[in-house]
Amino acid sequence: MTIASERSKVVYQGNGSTREFVVPFHYTRTEDLEVVLRGEDGTERILLHGSEYVMQQGEDEYGGTCVLGTAPQPGEALSVRRDPPILQETAYEEGVPLSARARENALDLLTMIAQANRERVDRALMLPVSSTHKGLILPEPEARRTLVWSPDGTGLENGPSVEAVGAAQGAAQTALDAAGDSQAARDAALFAREAAETARDQAQAAAVHEHALLTNRDALDSHPIAAIAGLQAALNGKSATGHTHTVAQITNAGTAATRDVGTAPDSVPVLDAEGKLAEGVLPKVRSIPFQEHGETFFESGTLEIPAGGRWCRVIGIGGGRSRNVMGGESSLGTVLFFPGALTSSEYLPYLVVATERGLQVAIAEWKMSPTVATSRIVSFEQHDCIPASWAEVKPGTSYDYVGAGSNAFRRVGTGFFGVRDIWLDAGNYPVTIGAAGGSNATPGAITVLY
Repeated sequence: MTIASERSKVVYQGNGSTREFVVPFHYTRTEDLEVVLRGEDGTERILLHGSEYVMQQGEDEYGGTCVLGTAPQPGEALSVRRDPPILQETAYEEGVPLSARARENALDLLTMIAQANRERVDRALMLPVSSTHKGLILPEPEARRTLVWSPDGTGLENGPSVEAVGAAQGAAQTALDAAGDSQAARDAALFAREAAETARDQAQAAAVHEHALLTNRDALDSHPIAAIAGLQAALNGKSATGHTHTVAQITNAGTAATRDVGTAPDSVPVLDAEGKLAEGVLPKVRSIPFQEHGETFFESGTLEIPAGGRWCRVIGIGGGRSRNVMGGESSLGTVLFFPGALTSSEYLPYLVVATERGLQVAIAEWKMSPTVATSRIVSFEQHDCIPASWAEVKPGTSYDYVGAGSNAFRRVGTGFFGVRDIWLDAGNYPVTIGAAGGSNATPGAITVLY
């Protein structure tokens, strides 16, 4: 027979019901066929003859039917290809006649082997026909590494990781977005400038028009003094030239001076050409600038002030007190925040932080019972200048406090908290947090805003 078709592979898409698939090319043995099922995720698996599929030979010598035990599902693909082993299994003996059938079978086998190899080559990466490169060898695989051409362009080697390529792409996209934002801002600035120029031109045109109206007025537009009610009476007795008035002649003028005499009592300051008071008229007032940075310390550490120094608002408190045990001092550099200095008694004031109503602070007076585990707040006063970061837990439904760590309030310290506005030069400043006094209190806290 002849091999009149170059086809040596067929691919079918699964539909969940079809199990029989035609093999439209010649094969000598069932073992020469390879049946491969590809899953939805792209992975391939070679099916086993006899247990997962069988072959039914056609009525003629060409092809047959592949019958699967389970129909491929939608998204799956079935491939049947001819892949005979590269063997020469025909023995020719001296003096034995060589039949045409034997020679034809041998040639058919060689043709089928060549077609199987071509099918593989057709699926391989290939250089252009005009390329002069030869002997390209892939490097040993490395997980999640890309393949790149070598610097001299003569071979392939392992390149950067997939993560590095993704990071580079992200950086490139960020730069592209930034360039787009910059162009948009430039366009907006140009539009604003054009609008300003248009408004300027319109204002100048209006001024020119008004000036023309004024300069074209004639004597017919004038009015005699008698036509203006009350003007003649106001002018009677006035000097024909300029005149002055004393302060006494001005009703309700008080004792104010008639000109700027500095900061003397009763003087009237004079504004300069820009409408501002001269330096020295008002005292300088120190102010804390907009606070864009905040850092809270519940444990000792280091505060770093950036170059140039900063005006800082420092809020702090020493360690909490539990009955007769006093807490430690908290400090930022040389700035100290003291613990409470109260003696033990049945009523002890504690500083507690509530997390409701805007994270405010309450200074509460507690009634400490020597026999009952419950301590009750008998009075409290809220303040709103303590940092919200000092709050720890939400308050409960009552004011009862049962032991340390309850869900009613957190004791931040004993006695009073402090607020200091200070200038700190650039550098590192040690922060010390006062220790808690006893088991029913907590350490102090320091918050720095600048």
